[in-house]
Amino acid sequence: MVSPPIQILLVEDNPGDARLLRETLLEASLFVYELTHVDRLSKGLAALQERPMDVVLLDLSLGDAQGLVGLQKLHAAFPALPVVVLTGLKDEALALEAMQTGAQDYLVKGQMDSRFIVRSIQYAIERTRAEETTRQLVREQAQHAIASAERARLHALFMQVPAALCVLTGPDHVYELANPAYLNLVGNRELLGRPLLEALPELKGTGSELILDGVFRTGERFVGKEIHSRLARHPNGPLEDRVFDFVYEPVRNSQGAVEGIVALASEVTEQVFARARIEEARSRAARSEERFQLLAEAIPQIVWSLSADGKEAYLSPRWYDYTGQPADLSLADQWRQAIHPDDYDRCFASWAEAAAKRSLWEMEYRLRRADGVYRWHLGRSLPHCDAGGTILKWYGTATDIDEQRQAIRTRDDLLATVSHDLRNPLHSISLASEILRRVAEQNEPSGGLLKHTATIARAAARMDQLIRDLLDMASIESGHLSLQPRPVPVSQLIEEAAEAIQTLAADKELRLEVEPVAAGLSVFCDKSRVQQVLSNILGNAVKFTPASGRIALQVSAGESLAHFAVTDTGPGIAPDQLFRVFDRFWQAKDTARAGTGLGLAICKGIVEQHHGTIRVESTIGVGTTFFFTLPVASA
Repeated sequence: MVSPPIQILLVEDNPGDARLLRETLLEASLFVYELTHVDRLSKGLAALQERPMDVVLLDLSLGDAQGLVGLQKLHAAFPALPVVVLTGLKDEALALEAMQTGAQDYLVKGQMDSRFIVRSIQYAIERTRAEETTRQLVREQAQHAIASAERARLHALFMQVPAALCVLTGPDHVYELANPAYLNLVGNRELLGRPLLEALPELKGTGSELILDGVFRTGERFVGKEIHSRLARHPNGPLEDRVFDFVYEPVRNSQGAVEGIVALASEVTEQVFARARIEEARSRAARSEERFQLLAEAIPQIVWSLSADGKEAYLSPRWYDYTGQPADLSLADQWRQAIHPDDYDRCFASWAEAAAKRSLWEMEYRLRRADGVYRWHLGRSLPHCDAGGTILKWYGTATDIDEQRQAIRTRDDLLATVSHDLRNPLHSISLASEILRRVAEQNEPSGGLLKHTATIARAAARMDQLIRDLLDMASIESGHLSLQPRPVPVSQLIEEAAEAIQTLAADKELRLEVEPVAAGLSVFCDKSRVQQVLSNILGNAVKFTPASGRIALQVSAGESLAHFAVTDTGPGIAPDQLFRVFDRFWQAKDTARAGTGLGLAICKGIVEQHHGTIRVESTIGVGTTFFFTLPVASA
């Protein structure tokens, strides 16, 4: 039979806290429940009048009932209803007072994981039900006239209670009854008919017998919360540090004298130790954060950090010195006022993509100095993740590279000028070599002149390619790369790219795989420039993939972007070189310098001027994949 869902009433006036608790419960998925949320105690009392609930999660800082007032009202109206209180601060005195007022447990906001919340709810329900069962059992045992059949029924009920229960009789606290849950708690030892300290000798000298003696002597209930004990889980097993919540309830005879004790126990070792680990982790994180801030204040770069949920942020003093912003400005306003309007959307779109992939983010953008001047900065950030891969925090830097960019621009302008001036004499060399080739073919087709003219022609072609690359790079750097975008079918792009590279792939016995493209998919681009990108990436794949390898080209359609991927089975790129793949004039250390080192830098510039992104993933010995995006024509 399927158990009905647990009915949970949440009384919380903070929408954020209520949403967080709801998400945490949803994440747990450990039991079936229905959650009813109200933001006032008065509404909660009304809801309880309309329908029964299994447990109440009560915030102690409600607008219409502060502190323990709300708990007192709730307990007075529904004394048998289990209540777990929620508090924003870890206050042991307040927690103890809440327990004495009628709460079964308390949770500190911000320090709750899903398993802890679920166990707290289950424990509150089980404890309340168990206490009610215990009181019922005590009342029934006090009635000497009860029939044997009724006693058998109560015994069966006692044994089925999900909480750990036992009955101890006499001043020596002899085990009269122990249900399966209690037996499991102590390793299924032989208990019945034996005094407590004989059955569990490791409890000698721990004070447990003194507490039981006190309850037996005074007839007053004793409630123990998170009591530590050294107790073996199995007979003759090693002693372990264990933590228990328990209640000792006196059992009276018809004359009112105490004749025994009902013990209700629950082990909370895992919860307590987990909470301790969380506190220690928080302490370590705080110490680490302090060291991080000391380092951030010592280096010249701007340093920042951001929590995964975006609620906690840190900007080093260098940020405020540079921007001149007041410290009380919101983070969103700080970024928006400091980053150049032309770079803002591009900057955060790029960062969001890196965040989604949990990868390094790197980008050049302009920051406004206190005097109003924008200077170029190199932004970098990395996610800090836990062992499970969940992002805990982002750490980033912003480094002033304005002078470097000016120097690079000056160099590129010079390169562009020199390259342009070289084209005319190079054209003359190419034309002269062609004339010489024709003369050689006519007069001495097998002579050395023909060989020399071919060498001149190849050198001139390589020089012309270098000049074209230098001019393209200079245009990209200056933002003046000529583009003539129009809608182009993707199928046409990849068919032409595959056809151009097919012969080279066949010469190396490489398998070229082109996946079918979605019908009607088009991108808004400069066709010749995108072919330049595909030609460069596919050419590199052919160059570096060993014979009999595989090259795959595929395109998938997103909502506004088409995603291109070129995968090879080459040797891969070392991790310490991967981040430099798109740098100008860079080539892998273990490759011959057969090219200019500008091809991938030009590819990056072409893709970005199409408002796309480009990246690479590689594994040594497995292969490399280049990814880039282009805007869908309809977008």
